[in-house]
Amino acid sequence: ENFLYPESSPREIAGVIGQARGRLEKKSARSASRFSLKLGPGGIHDIEFLLEFLQLTTRHRSGPMRDPLTLLVNFRKLGILTEDSCRWLVSGFRFLRDLEHHIQLITGKKSELVPYTESLIQELAVAMDFGTSKKLMTKLAETRRQNRRIFDSFFG
Repeated sequence: ENFLYPESSPREIAGVIGQARGRLEKKSARSASRFSLKLGPGGIHDIEFLLEFLQLTTRHRSGPMRDPLTLLVNFRKLGILTEDSCRWLVSGFRFLRDLEHHIQLITGKKSELVPYTESLIQELAVAMDFGTSKKLMTKLAETRRQNRRIFDSFFG
């Protein structure tokens, strides 16, 4: 694997990170017929890869990425992320993590894969106060779309 030296340009860094993200997405698509909240397009890894990119290109060092939400807010305060992008990413990250935790509670398994049965999706929807599976899946689709839109604005 290539090591990114401090003199790497933001374009070079974006290329390397974008390629790595693409490889993970392809692997996820081949290995699962269900959407991965982490690896799928617009998933948690889109946000985490974006944060790694911003840390590398701005030389903003805040230690290991232990709290993505704090990093997002910090990049907003620095003017690197817009208020709208920060709000979407914070909301999206929280929603995806909450959904991941509910999947694990309901299925009793450590998993980031969205269930493929209507009954499990409906159970998730009720547990998360969406009421219907359609509302939950609409929220998931919108979250993924917004996360990917912001990700693509940096890597597109």
